[in-house]
Amino acid sequence: MIKNLKYTLLFLFLGQVMIAQPSAKDFIKKGDKAMTYKNYSSAMVYYTQAYDLDDESTELLYNLIQAELNSYAFNPAERHLHYLLDTLKSTEFPDAYYSLADLKLTTGQYEDAKRYYELYLSEYDDSPLSERAKLGLASSEWAQEN
Repeated sequence: MIKNLKYTLLFLFLGQVMIAQPSAKDFIKKGDKAMTYKNYSSAMVYYTQAYDLDDESTELLYNLIQAELNSYAFNPAERHLHYLLDTLKSTEFPDAYYSLADLKLTTGQYEDAKRYYELYLSEYDDSPLSERAKLGLASSEWAQEN
């Protein structure tokens, strides 16, 4: 009888632990809330936790990238942008090319910045970011010359 009671209590305890685990949706909600308050470093932590649980969502990956860029976490942002654009071949987020070009310019990778600005402008020349992309392209060209 005591043995059965131990197993029952253990089963109930493990059931509670399994139910209490936060899901990717919980972390996404917290990340979205942090982004609305412009708490980008917290958003980055929440989105990272969500992405660890659900690495299939390109929208979640894009939100993580935005949080990383706003937190000035350039290395993970660059790695995730390359993964989104080069590996997943996602065309869902056209401004991702602009974000990558801008990141490359900010980190002093002028040749790469120029290439990504040109790629962005060749595909999305009539977008709201096209004027900023043209300025970024001119900046990267000027930085290479000087």
